[in-house]
Amino acid sequence: MDTHYILNRLALKQPVIEDYQQLFAIAKPFIMGSESEYGVGQDVDGEPVLDFARLPQVLLNGGEVYHDCGHLEYASPEVSNSAGLVACYEAGKVFCHREKFSHQLFCNNNDWEGNTFAAHENYFTKLPRSQWHRLVPLLVARTVFAGAGWQTNTAFLISQRALFISEVESENTTQRRGIINTRREPLGQVEGYDRLHIICGDATMSEVATFMRFGIVALTLELLELNAFPNIQYDMEFAVSDFQQISRKISDWWLKGITRGSKEALVVLDSIVLRAKELFAGRDFVTNVLLATLEDTITRLGRNPRELTGRIDWVTKLKLLELFANDADGDNPEWLKSQDMAYHDLDPETGLYWFLRDEALPNLRMERLLSNAVIERATFEPPKDTRANARGKIAKFLKQTRGRMMAGGNMWNRIMVSSYHDLADREIVDVDEPTPNPFNPYPEVVERVKAKLKMAIG
Repeated sequence: MDTHYILNRLALKQPVIEDYQQLFAIAKPFIMGSESEYGVGQDVDGEPVLDFARLPQVLLNGGEVYHDCGHLEYASPEVSNSAGLVACYEAGKVFCHREKFSHQLFCNNNDWEGNTFAAHENYFTKLPRSQWHRLVPLLVARTVFAGAGWQTNTAFLISQRALFISEVESENTTQRRGIINTRREPLGQVEGYDRLHIICGDATMSEVATFMRFGIVALTLELLELNAFPNIQYDMEFAVSDFQQISRKISDWWLKGITRGSKEALVVLDSIVLRAKELFAGRDFVTNVLLATLEDTITRLGRNPRELTGRIDWVTKLKLLELFANDADGDNPEWLKSQDMAYHDLDPETGLYWFLRDEALPNLRMERLLSNAVIERATFEPPKDTRANARGKIAKFLKQTRGRMMAGGNMWNRIMVSSYHDLADREIVDVDEPTPNPFNPYPEVVERVKAKLKMAIG
């Protein structure tokens, strides 16, 4: 599949990936996952409305939904590449809306009242912790295509998250948040690997923006692991201010922290993508799509960011808000903020994003990475090449036989079945199977657990 074909599909607003099996067309797995904190509807007293009785749940796709600090959180299953990540990220939106855990759900970061909702990223990497700081200029610069856009009372920002990041590195996720999160929570045991947890990213709605947001981090980590990362020299004293300054501009982005070479954010991004292209181009289908999309995006951002309406969330949202400004309420900040929020509404009947994806005129319509069929399949089928395979298949068996898998805590590292009952409502002994390796789909664990439970049922 050549670059022309990929970019033409995007331009026509046609899915690049229509076959579910293409999600596994990779030469080298790179384990990653997402955690989406969805804002929920409120009652007349302003309290969050959430169906606590059905939470937490382990899902058929190997992910999990649970309650956390007044919001609904969806943790995707572990996936082996950035296209699979998008499938499971989108599946979370579809599933959680369909299940009606709240009468309203929003995939965004802020509500203008001081409440924030994160869009966490997880990467299983061999890069030593002592080298994680080298990601900082990339994480700051990628805001230009990974920002979700935010209409404040006084200005439009390209990032919802940037103003809430105050540190370069931090263990905290609710206060004094860092560009690099250093909390130790590996959730896997493979020698030489660690879990990198990133909390500084925006809650993207665009499939293509999400693909680039995760994909460029995975490529960067691979380059760093190979000691092939470009020689980007950066003064960390400028990191937070660079992040926030980039958020305030819709073009001409600079990183003041760069101490050698060009300070332009697009030049920094381009150097990373070009090095990744030198080493990884042609190795597999997903990588080819990612490199072509990143390269085209960086080029067009330098030429005219508005060309990327329908691909980048902040560009698309800005275009919408400018159109709305011509309406009767266009000079009302509260009305504009309500339209900003509507963009992130997970209800296809009321959410602006879904209208742009499925019904808008071509000049406003969202580009598609995946077909609806691929996303739908990702709601009920786990990735077959990670340990989520075992979790999802056992969850399916339990759903058919009245059992329940334990959720939360260490459920990523093991398969735990609790309060399993037979047809006579007799409780069966719990099951506990370790699954320490995210790269292993554990088919033997699936068969062993199913056999044990079938025997218990009799």
